[in-house]
Amino acid sequence: MLADAGVPTGPVLSVPDALNLPQIRERGMIATFDDCPGVGRDIQIMRPGFKVNGETPSVDAPPPQLGQDTEQILASLGYAPREIDVLREQGAI
Repeated sequence: MLADAGVPTGPVLSVPDALNLPQIRERGMIATFDDCPGVGRDIQIMRPGFKVNGETPSVDAPPPQLGQDTEQILASLGYAPREIDVLREQGAI
């Protein structure tokens, strides 16, 4: 119905389906990290969909672990170390 009305449409793919598309794999857009810390298994992530000087920018590290940067982010927002400790004690972080 949407296509008939002139609305651009297409299928919505799951992440595994999107990662397995031939055009994604053949362009080298997948980075694999073996035994990713905090996950306990290999993970695959998408590299940027553009090229610089004919090369896909590299992805040198896996995503951060959940909460890995929480203290640094809160400190950059002005939270004092004791305030961060209280948030942790309260289970907020």
